[in-house]
Amino acid sequence: MQNKENSKKNEANAKENLANLNLKLPEVSTPGGSYVSVNVRSNIAYIAIQFPILNGEYLYQGRLYF
Repeated sequence: MQNKENSKKNEANAKENLANLNLKLPEVSTPGGSYVSVNVRSNIAYIAIQFPILNGEYLYQGRLYF
């Protein structure tokens, strides 16, 4: 029980600190599919494609040139 209480206090402190700094966290975007964001094999981490989405809008759009 004590861990849950500490967790709630830490969450409240974090929210207070953000408010004091006039910062607001962006909304969490919904996943574009069913995938694992990071897959670790041996000593290599494979990261699934990540999109720059902020509050439901793509920040950068365009074509990647190689």
